[in-house]
Amino acid sequence: MAWKWRSVTKTIFMVLSSVFMLALIYRGFLGWNTVFLLPAESDNIHIRPTSRNQTVDKRIYDDGDTGKITQDITGSQNVSADKVILMTYGRTGSTWFGHLFDYNPNAFYYFEPFQSLKRHLVRSKILRYPPNTFRILSSKDNILPMITQIADSFLNCRFSEVPLQILAPDPPTHMSFTDEGRHKQLTSYKTCITSGKDDASCVPLLLSACHNASIVAFKTLRMKIEMAEELLTKNPSLKVLHLVRDPRAMLLSMETTFPYYRQFEKQPVEQRPHADVKGICADMEDNIKAYIKLKSKFPDRIQDLRYEDMVQEPMAKAVEVYKFLGQPMPWVVQDWVRNSTSSNVDNGPYGTSRVDPVRTAYKWIPSIMPKFAEMIDAECKMPIQHYGYGNFFELKLKYDLPDSYRTEKLHF
Repeated sequence: MAWKWRSVTKTIFMVLSSVFMLALIYRGFLGWNTVFLLPAESDNIHIRPTSRNQTVDKRIYDDGDTGKITQDITGSQNVSADKVILMTYGRTGSTWFGHLFDYNPNAFYYFEPFQSLKRHLVRSKILRYPPNTFRILSSKDNILPMITQIADSFLNCRFSEVPLQILAPDPPTHMSFTDEGRHKQLTSYKTCITSGKDDASCVPLLLSACHNASIVAFKTLRMKIEMAEELLTKNPSLKVLHLVRDPRAMLLSMETTFPYYRQFEKQPVEQRPHADVKGICADMEDNIKAYIKLKSKFPDRIQDLRYEDMVQEPMAKAVEVYKFLGQPMPWVVQDWVRNSTSSNVDNGPYGTSRVDPVRTAYKWIPSIMPKFAEMIDAECKMPIQHYGYGNFFELKLKYDLPDSYRTEKLHF
């Protein structure tokens, strides 16, 4: 009886696997030359194309959808460009900071690669790797080591090891990638992925841009500093920039920018749902401890930056960033810094132009409810002291702004 039950179970599994494979083929995900690989000690399913032309150093895949040969996109084992990771938090002015690289014609800069991955994994556990490789995540998978591995592959232009959910996010419009304020040096690639072609066929354009860059950089809100240790060890040319902002300003900006929180504006402070004060303060504290450790191990390769210092002396701090990287700052970047910090137009909470950046940095002080500030002071005591921000009432005496600013929305 037990033998019959095992036989029936095996038959059901084989039928379901066949149906799943046929469904993927029908949807154009797989060519007929695809095989399933089931690891012996995991319920992960990995799917990869096979090819008689595949070698250790170079892979050429037959594209089952088009019948054309897709050029090699494995990249090199390591690229010689300077590598940069900008690690930060939400509402820190990091979009402006990222433009220091995005405006550089010699840089390959990517805006928040793991943001789209996080959104995708909420809906699906299937990841597609170019040109036609699939991985199905299981409940046993730890996402953090996978992010570290993807970051290493990305920094070294090994795009066959980076999911298309990162390389060409949010299809078919790819709006989060093709926004006109992002990826300024990747125009050809943006045109390709919005042309109706298979996104994987456009990746060689990305590879070319990456290999021709003198800087390969990305910004992320989804990596903690402790994750950088392995990457710094494996990549001698990697440098890490850690952008911070007063946590009271960050949290208030979240609550005045994101619609979910704004619906509770009229409720008493103690009754409102707040942004994740405990989580953000804990992350900042963990990052400070990891930063101190890595700073002693890699003294010239990791650097803190305060948002408030950047907005008060944007050109001087931008020059310092490029000096930290050991590269000259291009004139086009200098022009952008000058124009964006002396603008006549403030272009909104997600924009990067400010009429008065210094006022923007501190106008949260008269706008924040004292009870909310005290709540953050208590939870974020260590980060506030470490970065020299001072308690709320000290700042209020020093930077309190006229009442006319109280009604303005907090941008940046």
